[in-house]
Amino acid sequence: FLGHNDQVLEKVGNISKSSLKFAPKHEDDQKVLTCRAENTEIKDGAIQDSWKLTVYYPPIVSLRLGLELGSDAIDEGKDVYFECKIKANPEIYKIRWTHNGKNIDQKNPSGESGLIMSGESLVLQKVKR
Repeated sequence: FLGHNDQVLEKVGNISKSSLKFAPKHEDDQKVLTCRAENTEIKDGAIQDSWKLTVYYPPIVSLRLGLELGSDAIDEGKDVYFECKIKANPEIYKIRWTHNGKNIDQKNPSGESGLIMSGESLVLQKVKR
């Protein structure tokens, strides 16, 4: 779980202190870190404490064609679906679609854009070459 980490153990008399340093990754978000101390010389001589990790990280984005559509199934005059899967903490508040560096806007002066944007999906209607 923790991979490479630095752990330090200090003992002074009958007091032990253990410190752990690690750099959390986005995969560690919402996982639980637990510290457990045991003394085998005492009946029920174990105690533990846990902490749920909250890891903040920038968006991780992957773009793919719609689930039912393979790249070899794009035909002129048909609709093309794109899905933008995003993982982030905190959650994203906005998705912006661009083409060749220019924003894609669902609205245009004529009122017919041939675009549908909804959540993490983009639909290009009746595609042409």
